[in-house]
Order: sequence, then structure tokens, then C-alpha cells
Amino acid sequence: MTVAQPQPADHAMTTIADPSRELHDAFSAALSELHPSLTEIPDFTVEPAAKPEFGHYACNLALQLARPLKSNPRRIAEELVEAVAPRLSGIVERREIAGPGFINLHLDRRFLEGRLRDWLGAVTIAPVTNQKSINLEYVSANPTGPLLVVNGRAAALGSALAAVLRAVGHQVTEEYYVNDAGTQVLEFGKSVFGQNRDRYREAGWTIPDEIYAWGDDGGYAAETVAPVAERLYELRRREAAQSEQPGGPTFAEDDLLREIGDAVAVQFELQKESLHRFGAVFGVFEHEHALYAPPRGLAYTDVLDGFVFPTELALDSVPGPLLETYRLLVERGVTYEAEGATWLRTTDHGDDKDRVVVRSNGKPTYLLADIAYHLDKWKRLNENRERLLIDIWGPDHHGHILPTRAGLQAAGVPGAALEVLISGWVTFKQGERIVAMSKRQGNLVTLDDLIDEVGVDVARYMFLERSPESHLEFDLDLAAERSAENPAYYLQYAYTRICSIFANARKQGFKLDDLDTVDLTPLFTVNDDRDGSAVGRQTELLRQLIYYPGVVHEAAEHRAPQRLAAYLHQLAGLFHPYYKAVKVLIEDKATARARLALCRALQGVLRHGFGLLGLEAREEM
Repeated sequence: MTVAQPQPADHAMTTIADPSRELHDAFSAALSELHPSLTEIPDFTVEPAAKPEFGHYACNLALQLARPLKSNPRRIAEELVEAVAPRLSGIVERREIAGPGFINLHLDRRFLEGRLRDWLGAVTIAPVTNQKSINLEYVSANPTGPLLVVNGRAAALGSALAAVLRAVGHQVTEEYYVNDAGTQVLEFGKSVFGQNRDRYREAGWTIPDEIYAWGDDGGYAAETVAPVAERLYELRRREAAQSEQPGGPTFAEDDLLREIGDAVAVQFELQKESLHRFGAVFGVFEHEHALYAPPRGLAYTDVLDGFVFPTELALDSVPGPLLETYRLLVERGVTYEAEGATWLRTTDHGDDKDRVVVRSNGKPTYLLADIAYHLDKWKRLNENRERLLIDIWGPDHHGHILPTRAGLQAAGVPGAALEVLISGWVTFKQGERIVAMSKRQGNLVTLDDLIDEVGVDVARYMFLERSPESHLEFDLDLAAERSAENPAYYLQYAYTRICSIFANARKQGFKLDDLDTVDLTPLFTVNDDRDGSAVGRQTELLRQLIYYPGVVHEAAEHRAPQRLAAYLHQLAGLFHPYYKAVKVLIEDKATARARLALCRALQGVLRHGFGLLGLEAREEM
């Protein structure tokens, strides 16, 4: 899959700032000048105006000052408008006071033209002031089945969020936590073996009856384990063919443990293939079993056999981060013994009850493993920046948020250092039929199935257009449509239409490599279309274009890629009617070239946004 990149790499970058931040700073400075005795500037906003007739931005500072200054907000607004004027020279053409005291700002045409020209080359978004070092963990599915639609939603959310955070200057590590140290891997291994044991015998393996019976009760459906079983069968068939033992190799108890390890490894590789296909590329894969022992200390099967599968455990025998974390908690005096178990005082940090971290049988709880893993992530972050952990969890993990954060606080990590986003449920709908999803029962819709049906771009966009925590009913029939009803198709077709304009321009001999020098005046003066709306449509497209950096900043700040998806869809919704109503390649070359420059800027915004969402910028559809 070829995904749109935010900007070409072979041109000098132009850094584009969010005008609302420039305006906000100007008002803050003006207020400090007007009222130097005011000890604290109240929170106020400079936001895109609700309607074009209100200008480009609206500021509510005067309303926020009414109480602390004990004055009429319109009078305050009049003072602010006069005081801020020198600071807005070249940016704002007109300032108006509206309603109870809003200040509407109409941007200067020269400023708009400058922002349009910025988008004619390679661009980058101006970074935030406080650039963090962020570990973003997402998907992190058990390696006991294929990735499902709900995993795909988390993958789309995580990869898009990582791109948005990087776009505003944060350092981001994308991480996947492989939950391979639970008893579910035993059941999975049994299920795979149960599918293959007869074929193993046919391939030349000798399997004693007591070993053969091990595969009777795995619990995972044949459909779930079939791809893994097929790959393992091929591996065992080659092993049997290469065996020098008379009558072929014999399956022993040690081979059952190897069967589990190989089944998990194969399933994990299949999951990585699906993620890569979907455009989610991780920089780090961490395995849960490594919490028991350093990765080079013990093999995975040794960890399973020595620490995971036994019903009792002496935690002091565990040579890895689990024991280190347990000792840290004890040293900090935040644990106590009760009912034969070790408890953590999570109520000291806002939890509704204390939690067990070591059971009476000596085995660690999921919470202790989670604390150990998050401490490891925390230590790996760049300490020269403010550090932050962001986890994207499934919809059934709400109850784990508070204990995990409290546990980290008990270990000495600030509570604000962990943010958890919930990626909501997905219902897969086709016609009137709702498809349930269960790895164990086999009634599942896999991520690969979805990609095969509707493609990566449609799936990603439909996952990203809704807020992460909301329940998404994925309409397969709608996703398969190639019409304006399909929001992903509608969005991408805007980019394709712009590409077609440039293809025709080349055929007609238009010079396209110097659009940055074009006189843009016709965009504001020439109404040559049937209803005389060209200038109005172009002005509104420019209005939306300048909002883009702010949208990216908001999407990063609020961890909300859906805001970017909505913006791009709105931009496409303005361009499609413009394309139909206004002819770009007209005989008046000056006007045509100005409109080509506008189209080039819109193309740049769409391409940049597509790159952040992981969508392909298609020249043809």
C-alpha cells in the first residue's frame, strides 16, 4: 500500500503556524499592556468563526474579563480592539465587536495569499512549545488468534494519533505489547495440535496415545487456529522428512511445549503481517514473558514451563522485572500482607479498593505485570523531555485504568504520566445481519477479511471518523459503495479530481512549476461562473485552508484524529461543488493560473492530512 506522505522530501520545508495561536498571543500581550496589575490572564479562546460573515476567527477574551475587571464586556472589547491593532498589522484587516462582546477578526488578504503560497511547496506544521517524549502503545492483542475488526480500529487510531503527535513536534515510540504469558497460550497450543495431530502422523511422526490426547480440549475453534495449524503442519512435515530416526520422529512431552511456543510465534507473525498491511508499523514489540526473565536469560518455552504454567510460584525465583518491581513496591512501603497474599495500597492514590499484586500461591497478578511493564516503558523514554505514556485499550478494559495509574503512582511515577484511551466496540453489519466476534467460537470477522472486502483506506477512514470510545456500527454495504455516500470515497475523490485538473492543464500547455509566483488577485475579483459565486467559493476554501494547522494541533492535544478526519471531509465537501460550478482552465490565463494555485494548495493540505490518517492519495480512482 502506498500511503500519502505529509510532504515531499526533496524540497525545502516551509513551517506553517496556526494563526489562532498568533492571534491568541497578540491578545495576551495587549491585555498585559492594558492591565499590568492583572495577576492572572483568564482562559480564553481564539476559534474559527462559526460563519463566513463573522470573519475568520472569534475571540472571547472580553467576556472572560468581565468578572475580574468588573466591567461591561463590550467596553472591554473596545479597549482590546484598539490595543491589539498594532500587533495584528499584516495579519488582520478588520476587527468587529459582536453580540455581548465577541471580537470577530477578518484576516488580511495578503496574509491569506501568503498562507496559500506556503502550501505550494513542502510544508511542516509549527511544533508545540512543550514537545514530549511519548510511548504510544496500541492493539497489543493476545497472540492466540487473528486480529479482529476491533483490533483494526485500535490500529487505525494508534497509527493516526502517532502521526498527528509527531506532526506537532513530539517524539513518539509506537509499541505493541505481546500478551504471551497467560494460560490462554496453553489452550491455543492444544487447539493447534488438535487440528494437526492426525496429519502429523500421516507425515511420519509417531505420536503416543497419551500425547495425542493432549489436543482433545483446546477450546479454540478450528476456524480460528486454521492458518497457524497450516504453517505448523508444513514445519513439522519438513522435520519428519529430514528425520534420521527409523520410522520418523516421535512426539514427546517436550515437543508439546515447543508446539505452544511455535504456535504463538506463528500467530504473532501473522498478526504483524496484518498490521503492516493495514499501515500500522511499530517501532517496538515487547513480550509479556520477558517480565519474568530478561529476553536473553531464558527461552520463551522455559519461561512458560518454569513460571507461567505451574499453579504455584516462588516469586524470588523469577529473575526479571516482575521481581524487581515487587521489591521496589515493598521498599517504598506501599504493600502489606493479608489473607496470604500481598496487597498494594492503591487506595492511597484514588483507587476504590486496594489490589492484590501477589496471590497466595506466589504468582503475580495482572496488575503487578502491568506496573512492571509500564515502569519499563517509562524508563526507556527520553528524560530530556517531559515523558508521557499513552495506552489505547479495548472497550472491556475501563476497570483497569484506575488501578494501573494508582499502581504506577505507588511506584513513584506521576499520575498524569499515564493516559488511557478506550477504542470502542465495532459491530460488523452487512444488510440486516450483525456478525458476532469470538476467537474461541470461530464466529469472527478478521481485519484481513475487512481489508479484502473494502480496502485499507475505506476501513481506516470509517474507523477514524468517529470518536474513539463510541460504539461503531461498521456498514459493509456502505463501505463497498463507490459514491458520495461512502465518506472515504468522497474524500479521496476530491484529491483525484484535483489531480485530473492538473493532468488536463499539462495537456493544454499550462506552466505549472512557477505557481508560487502567480498573481492571486483573480481569486478575489473574478466572478465568471454562471451564478457569480466563484469568489465566494474560493474565499471559503481559503478560509478553511488556514484552519488546517490548528486542526492538527487540536487533534494532537485532544488525542482526537477524528477532528482531522472531519475537517478533511468538510474541505472535500467544499471542493466538489466548486469543481462543478467553477471552471478552472479558462481562456483567461491569469485567472486560470490563480485557480490552479488554489487547487495546488488544496492538494497539499489533502495530501498532508491523508498522510497523517494513513490514507493513500490516489491520482486515479
